[in-house]
Amino acid sequence: MTTYRHHKAANGISGHHQPANRKTSSSSDEYSHKKEKREAPEWDRFLPVPKLSIERASLIVCLLALLCFWRSWDGEFLFDDSEAIVNNKDLLAETPVWELFQHDFWGKNLASKTSHKSYRPLTVLTFRTNGLDRTIYITTPVFFTGRVYMGGSQSWDPHTQLAKLITYPTGPMDWTGPCTPVFLTGTCCQCEGLHGGSQSWDPHTQLARLITYPTGPMDWTGPYTQDRWTGQDLIPQYSSLGGSTWGDPRANYSENWQYSKVNPDEVLKAECESNRSPARSHLGRKAPGSRLNHWFAGGLSQPWSFHAVNLLLHAAICVQLLHVFSVIFGGVRRDASGERLFAAPRASFLAATLFAVHPVHTESVAGVVGRAELLCALFFFSAFLCYVRSCHEGTQDPQCCPESFSVRWLAASVVLCAASVLCKEQGITAIGVCSAYDILILCQLDPKVFLSKLLAAEKLLQFVKKQGLPLWVRSLLLRQLFLVATGAVIMTARWWVMGSTPPAFQPVDNPAAFSKDLSTRVLTHNYIYAINAWLLFFPWWLCFDWSMGCVPLLHSVGDPRVLAPVALWLGLLGLLTYCVVGLADNTKRVFTLGLAVLIVPFLPACNLFFTVGFVVAERVLYLPSAGFVLMVVAGLNVLCQHFTWKKVIQAFLVLVVFLNIIRCTVRSAEWGTEEALFTSGLRVCPLNAKVHYNIGKIRGDQGRTDVAIAAYRHALRLNPEYDQTMNNLANILKDRGELGEAELLLERAVQIRPEFAAAWMNLGIVQAQLKKPQSAEHSYWTAITHRRKYPDCYYNLGNLYLELKQHGDALNAWRNATLLKPQHTLAWTNMIVLLDNLGDLSKAEVVGKEAVKVLPNDPSIQFTLANVLGKASKYQEAEKLYWRAIDRSPNAANYHGNLGVLYHRWGKYPEAERCYKRSIELDPTASTTQENLVKLQRTMNKNSSREHGMGKGRR
Repeated sequence: MTTYRHHKAANGISGHHQPANRKTSSSSDEYSHKKEKREAPEWDRFLPVPKLSIERASLIVCLLALLCFWRSWDGEFLFDDSEAIVNNKDLLAETPVWELFQHDFWGKNLASKTSHKSYRPLTVLTFRTNGLDRTIYITTPVFFTGRVYMGGSQSWDPHTQLAKLITYPTGPMDWTGPCTPVFLTGTCCQCEGLHGGSQSWDPHTQLARLITYPTGPMDWTGPYTQDRWTGQDLIPQYSSLGGSTWGDPRANYSENWQYSKVNPDEVLKAECESNRSPARSHLGRKAPGSRLNHWFAGGLSQPWSFHAVNLLLHAAICVQLLHVFSVIFGGVRRDASGERLFAAPRASFLAATLFAVHPVHTESVAGVVGRAELLCALFFFSAFLCYVRSCHEGTQDPQCCPESFSVRWLAASVVLCAASVLCKEQGITAIGVCSAYDILILCQLDPKVFLSKLLAAEKLLQFVKKQGLPLWVRSLLLRQLFLVATGAVIMTARWWVMGSTPPAFQPVDNPAAFSKDLSTRVLTHNYIYAINAWLLFFPWWLCFDWSMGCVPLLHSVGDPRVLAPVALWLGLLGLLTYCVVGLADNTKRVFTLGLAVLIVPFLPACNLFFTVGFVVAERVLYLPSAGFVLMVVAGLNVLCQHFTWKKVIQAFLVLVVFLNIIRCTVRSAEWGTEEALFTSGLRVCPLNAKVHYNIGKIRGDQGRTDVAIAAYRHALRLNPEYDQTMNNLANILKDRGELGEAELLLERAVQIRPEFAAAWMNLGIVQAQLKKPQSAEHSYWTAITHRRKYPDCYYNLGNLYLELKQHGDALNAWRNATLLKPQHTLAWTNMIVLLDNLGDLSKAEVVGKEAVKVLPNDPSIQFTLANVLGKASKYQEAEKLYWRAIDRSPNAANYHGNLGVLYHRWGKYPEAERCYKRSIELDPTASTTQENLVKLQRTMNKNSSREHGMGKGRR
């Protein structure tokens, strides 16, 4: 590890590198750089900042970086975290690592038309590594034994089944048990991203067989019954635009099955009213039910480890910047023993401190997806330091322009630059910053002198022909050529990875880029540049999303907001003028390089070379802010040289740091929960339809449907074509019984976006409730057409076929749902219950046991299978499953009640009595259990009287 020491004034060397070993002829002096007078010791000596060792400075900067954002460590997965982490199948253990390099940041195939082409495999790999210690390795083979059901060697003709209903016993223990599949009318809530609970599952209990997926939506050739069934209401699954599925939001849905003659419709209605919970938000809320197929055990409920890594990365980058700023401010310098000095310690410490506490970094640090910016910056500055090392490797006098360079360190710099690009596209700009450092700082090519030489090109060519290029110029040109070639290769590879096509965005993502009027595009983009500059100067105005009307378009120069870009360009023009014609000293060079570090990393986000999918993104300012603090410190250094009241400047700096720390702390707390984040966005961007949309989702989660409807309607007023808002508003209206308006909204949503699969499915649900089965079936199949792997749609399609009494088709649809999503509890449950009601207990048992293997910790599956086994008089097996279900849901009254029925039929009356009483204790309104308890006590009294009479007879 490189050791730094403070530069001693006694060395007599300060300032920056001097041009090296130039020829002494008059012509050489004319066309080569003139040696500049060495600057006074300690260029930053005027700054009212303590002079610290590298160790102390690193410790303080690290602590400040952690202090600012410590409140984000226990935050939720918010906003884009849902799609990038919660719903990203690339993070699953069974996904091959090489697939990460074929998908974009959100887990979509790069060849997909919906992919945003954000290729960041190294960042995704760190997300995946983040949860390795909690990963549950799941490989779920879903099959059915050939002897009985689905996919077996023995064929089964569904048409041989009897088309009649099951007649249950009418005795004291009528087993009207699983006669009703758990169906409740509901809807699918559109989300931009989503998440849910996880299911624990032991892979070692599975048999090592592969799944044979069907080649079409309904082409399973297994045995399906065609018996008729009186359909019940359906439980649609909650879904999302992103392709993942929600678990059913109603708790204990299996409690609908009772072992008594109770009107199923009444039970279902009661469950619907008492257990309904709104669809969860797509930005970090945990929903019940299974997630994807697999997930990190505790990973969703404990995202703190993801946030902790972000905090540590930010602290590491801030410490790394001490070295970067030292090189830029004070150069690469060594003491007599050859050890590297910590040059310009005051300026480096101040710049690193200002960077560490800048509030604009909150989104990058507090948002988990901000890790892309953090990793990109880490490799970016590492590539820069390696490039500096390559230029100075083997150079005896670091103050002179190098006449050679280290190929090894230059190659390391290129590799790190490529790694930065694999974390985020912005990393390619490291090449430009290295080039600027080489020209401006290392070789001290003054722009004014360079331009004057270009104007005298004829004399310059004559000199070159006569004297030849100096060695340092040759070395510089070779390094620049290497950088250009590297940049060309990386950009070509990046374009090839994208499929040689640009990403496709929607107008709502970046309205200015889609404007047909050139003047509107130019004015609005320049205004957006001014907003970014304002966020660097005054980072109090922060928002999680700046799209959808947050920044209204500028249509004419008469708009007062035009003054902002005018002020920006006047300021930049002044800086550029100083960088060109100013005195050639270290301050000017630092200013010029700071301007390069500010502008070059921002170029990919400025809409000049290609369209980006955002208006303003605070994350993209993470790298440019390093150039901003460079210029601020350089300006303060000049100010301190001419301002005698240094105590005032010192107090001002302390105040700025203190206020920034407070702002960072408050802002990181706002990034802790959805409600705080969205509410803060409402204060900053009241015209942003997406902010109102998310507020509506939050209020819907809280059960405040009136407020949610108002928020959704306001979002639609701001953006009349906001299809996702139409979808969610339709869901709430549907739950309130306003089916007509819900249908109109969903029809409008699919008209705006015909490939909107979730809206098509929701439209099918509404049409099914409106008794339009043909339209509902068409909507379901359209949804599946646009999203082939859509298990929830297959599930709801099966429910529709059940209503139509097409039992074979219903089983086919549910079967496809479990093939696509083996953890689909409701599909498994409905298959078991329907087979049970059709009298096929053997097949229901097989399906139930397979479901238990896939979902060994799901009490509803255990409960349903126990009901089947109980009806088949397999009391011991049923008893074990009942107790397993009760262990996981000890307060489920019907679990105890049905176990009581089992003991009742089994003849274990004392155990049955205890179970009945426990069930009534948990649910005093359970009339069926009360009736069964009365029957049991009557039987026990009869037996007791009979035994008492027999005893008297013997006497």
